[in-house]
Amino acid sequence: MAAPRKYPEELRERAIRMAVDLRRDPGTRSGALKRVGDQLGINPETLRNWVSQAEIDEGHRPGVTTAEAQRIAELEREVRELRRANEILRTASAFFRRRGARPQAEVAPVPTAVLVEYIDQHREKFGVEPICEVLTHAGTKIAPSTYYAAKTRAPSARTISDAKTTEVIERVHTQNYGVYGIRKVHAELNRQGHPVARCTVQRLMKAAGLRGISRAKGPRTTIPGTGPDTRPDLVERAFTATAPDELWVADIERHEALLNRVEVKDLHRRAVAAAW
Repeated sequence: MAAPRKYPEELRERAIRMAVDLRRDPGTRSGALKRVGDQLGINPETLRNWVSQAEIDEGHRPGVTTAEAQRIAELEREVRELRRANEILRTASAFFRRRGARPQAEVAPVPTAVLVEYIDQHREKFGVEPICEVLTHAGTKIAPSTYYAAKTRAPSARTISDAKTTEVIERVHTQNYGVYGIRKVHAELNRQGHPVARCTVQRLMKAAGLRGISRAKGPRTTIPGTGPDTRPDLVERAFTATAPDELWVADIERHEALLNRVEVKDLHRRAVAAAW
């Protein structure tokens, strides 16, 4: 299908002016669009659309004006960009979490290798420049030039060594049914003739998502009492009040990070009088 023809703006304005003038005269109204189109070399249907839009812009016909259409297009573009940015941040957060990193500026910076790996997996969907722009605005700075330089640069000696050591770690971890942690994997590597620092084993196992199985139980946050409950029931489980200041109760709510919130309520109005 051929691309639509581009007409100069001066020709477009002249054609609209000629067509409007002819359509105003009852004697020349019939066939005005075709005559003007043939005279100026413009498709009559294209000219009809131009005239209709001009009448809408001038308020002579109901419809969406050119300015309104441009504003709608700008808003739709902004919405698409915001949706794309939210999708980039959502996928980046999940990707970095699996790699033991976070895309926030207040924590340790995300390694460039992790950023490059994320861009490799999502560049076809989002593009390199939009990903770099969104991540930089979110606090994880990376320029497109940094990404392209990392792709063309030869791998460093540490990268090559880490890849080989990770293969050995994964093999040892698998051979021992996935129960070995950092300490035992480190000892096994040295027994097999692969001298490596324990901190390196910890870093590579974290990057590969490997962990051992611990026999220790989780922390106990609540220890029940052993004796009977001797606290008196002063209201006999009737938590209602017919007037203000008739019945007050205190409530303890448990929140995340082992934080407790204490509230004092008037049961007549169900209003919180104090909280800390």
